[in-house]
Amino acid sequence: MDKEFFMVFIELFEYVCVLIVIIYILTRTKLFQQFETKKYTLKHQGLMILIFGLLSIYGNFSGVKFFGVIVNTRDLGPIIAGFLGGPVAGIGAGIIGGFHRYLNKVFYGEFTAVPCSIATVLSGLFAGLIHIFIKRKTPSTRIGVIFMALFEVFHMFLVLAISKPFSTALKVVLEVSPSMIIINSIGIGFFLFIIHNYRKEQQVKSEKEKIENELKVAHEIQANMLPMIFPPFPDRHEFDIFALMDPAQEVGGDFYDYFILPDGRLAFLIADVSDKGLAASLYMTVTRTLLRAAAMENDSPEKTLERVNDLLLANSQDGLFVTTFYGVLT
Repeated sequence: MDKEFFMVFIELFEYVCVLIVIIYILTRTKLFQQFETKKYTLKHQGLMILIFGLLSIYGNFSGVKFFGVIVNTRDLGPIIAGFLGGPVAGIGAGIIGGFHRYLNKVFYGEFTAVPCSIATVLSGLFAGLIHIFIKRKTPSTRIGVIFMALFEVFHMFLVLAISKPFSTALKVVLEVSPSMIIINSIGIGFFLFIIHNYRKEQQVKSEKEKIENELKVAHEIQANMLPMIFPPFPDRHEFDIFALMDPAQEVGGDFYDYFILPDGRLAFLIADVSDKGLAASLYMTVTRTLLRAAAMENDSPEKTLERVNDLLLANSQDGLFVTTFYGVLT
C-alpha cells in the first residue's frame, strides 16, 4: 500500500505542478488584473467560471485510477474561483467540474461519481462563503490549506454517506484519502502563495511608481527654483550669464543662482551640498534662500557667507554641509 500511495502521490504532484504553472501565467495577464479590482461584471464572472471550471476538468483528467475510482485535484478549480470571486464564481466552476465528474457514472459506472460531483459544487460554494466572510479578501495560505484539508475530509464523508456498497466505499476512502488531502492541500497552498506574492509585487511596484512620481515633481520644483531665463537682464550689457544644472539623480544638492543687489551690482553663486537626493535638495533650498536674504542685507561676500554659515551651523543636522562659491561683480 505504501508503494502504491507514493506512486499516486507523485503522479498527482506532477499534475499539480502543471496547474501551478498555469495559475502563475494567469496572474500575469490583464484578465487577472481585472479580477483583482473586485469589480466583477457579468463578463468577469463568466470568464472566471469558465477558466476555473476548465481547470477543474483538467484536475479530473489528470486523476489517477486507484481502486476503481479516480484520485484527482478536481476541487482545486472551484475553490480557487470561490476564493477569488465569491460564491457565484465558485459554484459556477464547481458545476462545470462536477458535471464532468458525473459523466464518469454515465459512461463508466463509477460508483463514487455522485458524491464526488456534489463535493465539487460544494467546494466552490464553501470557498465563496469564506471569501464573503473575510470581507472579499483572499484567505491566508494557512487558512487556505486548513480549509482544503477539512473539505477533503468532508468529501470523504460524502463518499461514505452516498456510495454503495458501504464496505467498498470505506475501503476506497481509507486508501485514497491521505493522497487526496495532502496533494490538494499542497495545491491550494502553492496557489495562495503565488497570489499573495503577486499582490506584494504589485504593492511594491505601486509604491515605487509613487516615489518616482514624487521625485519627478520634486525635480520640476527644484528646477523651477533656479533661474532659467537667458539673458536674465536684457538691459544690462556689461555682462553675460548662462547656467545649466543636470543632477545625477532626480533631485540633488547642486545649485546656482544670480541676482541684482540693492546697489545694482550682480551677485552670483555656485554651490554643492555634501549629499544627494531629497535631503540634499531640501538643504539646497534652505541654503539658497538664506544666501539671497543675507546678500540683501550685507554689502560684502565675506559678511554674507559668515551670516549664512552661522545660520546653517545653528540648525544643521545629519552632518550635511554646503560648499559655496559666492561673488559680486563690481
